[in-house]
Amino acid sequence: MRIKLTLVVLLILIVKCVQTKVLRLGFMSSHNGSLVSSGSIAAAQLAVNYINREKLIRGYDLELIHDLDSGCNKTMALESYFNFWRTPEATPFAPIFIGAGCSMASEPVAAMSRFWNTVQVSFASSSPALSDTSKYPYHFRVIPSETFIHKAQGIFASEFKWKTVGLVSQYEGVFVDDLKSVENFFKGHLGIPLVKLYGFVSRLPLQGLELLWENPPRIIIINAYQPYTREVLCQAYHRKIYYPAYQLVILGWLDDNRWNETTNEGYTSSCSFDDIKKVLNNVVCVAECICRDETINSSLNNMYKEYMKNQELSMFGERAFDAVLTVAHALNKSIIKLKENNLTLENFSFLDESNISNLFADIISDEIRSIEVQGLTGLIQFDERGDIHTTRANITQYRFEGNLYSRQIGLANFNSNTIDLSPGEDISTIFPDGIPRDEIVVINPILFGVMTAAAVCGVCFATVCLLFNLIFMKRRYIKLTSPILNVFICLGAVLSYTEVVLLGIPNDDIAFVAAFCNSSLWIASIGFTLMFGTLVLKTWRIRYIYSNLSKPKIKGKFKDWTLLVALGLLLLVDLAFLGIVTAIKQSRLIAREVGRPLSSKVDLVCTSEALNPVLITFLLYKSIYLWIGLFFAFETRKIKVKALNDAKFIAAAVYCTAVISIPLVIIGLLLTSHVEARYGTLSAGILFVTTVILGLLFLPRMIGLYKRRNDNSVDTALNFTMTDVETSHDVETTLRKQLEVLNERLQKYEHKNTDEVLNGNQTTETSTD
Repeated sequence: MRIKLTLVVLLILIVKCVQTKVLRLGFMSSHNGSLVSSGSIAAAQLAVNYINREKLIRGYDLELIHDLDSGCNKTMALESYFNFWRTPEATPFAPIFIGAGCSMASEPVAAMSRFWNTVQVSFASSSPALSDTSKYPYHFRVIPSETFIHKAQGIFASEFKWKTVGLVSQYEGVFVDDLKSVENFFKGHLGIPLVKLYGFVSRLPLQGLELLWENPPRIIIINAYQPYTREVLCQAYHRKIYYPAYQLVILGWLDDNRWNETTNEGYTSSCSFDDIKKVLNNVVCVAECICRDETINSSLNNMYKEYMKNQELSMFGERAFDAVLTVAHALNKSIIKLKENNLTLENFSFLDESNISNLFADIISDEIRSIEVQGLTGLIQFDERGDIHTTRANITQYRFEGNLYSRQIGLANFNSNTIDLSPGEDISTIFPDGIPRDEIVVINPILFGVMTAAAVCGVCFATVCLLFNLIFMKRRYIKLTSPILNVFICLGAVLSYTEVVLLGIPNDDIAFVAAFCNSSLWIASIGFTLMFGTLVLKTWRIRYIYSNLSKPKIKGKFKDWTLLVALGLLLLVDLAFLGIVTAIKQSRLIAREVGRPLSSKVDLVCTSEALNPVLITFLLYKSIYLWIGLFFAFETRKIKVKALNDAKFIAAAVYCTAVISIPLVIIGLLLTSHVEARYGTLSAGILFVTTVILGLLFLPRMIGLYKRRNDNSVDTALNFTMTDVETSHDVETTLRKQLEVLNERLQKYEHKNTDEVLNGNQTTETSTD
């Protein structure tokens, strides 16, 4: 009996010695606020059950205290943190803490943990600021820093050769702390030259994005918590800024179930869930990679999947499981080192003013840094900053086929800075309507410089012609060319040369280009009318005079002022047409981006809703000038009268304009989406035609005047006196007089020949007799 009693006592003592002790483990998540992570509690509890069942901590079990709510708020997080550590110590605390559910809440808790000597492991806090070991020496996290997410966003943009990217960030540390380093990474490592930064404060309705919407970049990356991301998407919806014209990129850890929330912080969004779905279609999401090998630790993976079938799914569930698993391995490994210092885990107390609590924090931190264990998300391993080691990021895309769903399209590889596309994914599946273009092609500066230099030389030449015309307009040799009309030809030439410069001003601003689209139309139309319309009118007068020599003279029929009135009427038609086109919204020219096949480049072209009717009307109207001009030039081609010695030059100018203008119009229509080729061809054509017209009209007169510099007559063959010409102020009268004199001389010549023939016949007859 005594022996049995002794055995029982010994058994009790043995059981008491090996009895498992319980440590309370604090787990803080955000139950509401900008980021909700409370759905991960079930996964954390599963991890605790697994750890206790597998006895991963020798001699200890864990009890999860999960009712700690940070509300994703700094003040609320600190209050929950203090309340947890100050609860009555019915069971010992684990010298480590998990939380606090989001970066905004984790930062103040991590700062306080430094002074309370408690190690913190985060599962949903990705702020780059938490990587600062000088401020947060006891902070670790099983989720990658947001810096890696930003880099993955840049790698995605670089993969498709985009050169201009807009970064839209909420003014919170998690999104803006590393903004400068991210910008440098985009530019330096990925070759993205232009990164535009936009930001807004955490308040609804959103304010501060006016500059973004005024001139939105084609590729917009949005880094913000869910309610604010939703509101940015809502504003994009109202402005039709979404695929296929634009590409939006958002964070991949946002909750799919919250897109239908229309009210937040007392603010009701103007967009329904259907509106948001329209914007979300084809949106790309970037998040940390759950890059586990399914063949490793498959039993753990299967257990998690089976358990979570009946639980609320959370985007942070696997991270929360790994956080608890990290804690277990760290505590188990620290037991030996603590024993070397005559300490056990239950000896921890944050109220201890000695160095013991500091020793706990140092030992556990060292053990966490040395951990290499397979978790649900892959290999758990930490770098010197306390961040989990990561080499890839997950790229998914929202797609709409009956219902909105998310599909993985690839992985961003940080080692190669490339995207490894998922099986079955390529450009055609990711961008079914083509790659959104972001690089607006502007005219090559060298090409623009050459054409501008040529245009400036052309303006100088036109100015010389104008001055020559004005200086010598009273000389009888120049007066016959209608110098007043020549002034308008010179002005039209100047406008044409100016058009070359305006067509090629390098600019990627849509509003700026749209303004030049309309101004160029006005300048081109008026310049053409002044130059070519005047040529047609001059040819008309020559034809009329030449074809009516046998008719009675019609006084004052074609004086200069008559032709000026006709030119004014042509200009009025031009102004009326241009005014109507510009005033009506549907016909007013705007700048539109036209993409190039298999390229991220886009050309800015001038277009309108009613472009085809406007263009057809404009071309038909101007082609009337060409056909009439060609007809008159053909009619006057045989004129040999020296007084009309510019008729053949006018005809040549009309022919040249017609022959060049028709191909130019065709080329302009065919090269609409190739701005540089179109500009080079049109500019060369305009320069050539304008210069030829001026050369044909003025160079012969300059040369002729130089040869006649000592001659006092208009034409020595006609023997006209100075008085005759000076009294003939009207060119028509002068031309008629010259033609009448020429006719008289021809008739006298014919009579003379007849008399000689008759005299010759009579002489022959006399001789015969």
